Amino acid sequence: MPKKLPPEWKEFYLRSLQVPVLGPHVLGPMMRGYWKWVQRFHREPAAPPRVMDGLLSTYASTIDALRRQLENLERRTAELESELSRARESARVQQQLACAAVEGLQRRIGRHEQHAAFQRDALAAAVAGLSRREPAANEPAEHLSQGSPRC
Repeated sequence: MPKKLPPEWKEFYLRSLQVPVLGPHVLGPMMRGYWKWVQRFHREPAAPPRVMDGLLSTYASTIDALRRQLENLERRTAELESELSRARESARVQQQLACAAVEGLQRRIGRHEQHAAFQRDALAAAVAGLSRREPAANEPAEHLSQGSPRC
């Protein structure tokens, strides 16, 4: 017979031993299994109330600490997002300034190229004009045939 069988089951257990089909070989393990089920699901609270209070206060302080950490993380995230937006705006402005500087340099280069082309054309026209010119009385003709004025 199980050791921790409640008194009201003792009579049922003893009577069931008289039934030949439900002998101790069948009913004993059944009753032990039932009694284990009763102990598992109908037991007293596991800890006394002051231990439970201590656990609850520990859980509450842990939850508060986690809530503070979450608030700090949210605040830091907002700060980082604003810093990121400022950095993006600064990068956009710097890119616009760089583009304007490049365009200005390209215009200057274009003007310098135009001026150089103008000077090249003027020099070519001057050289062509000198080569077509009649030699003066005091200039020998061989210098004019070379295409460069005498210095």
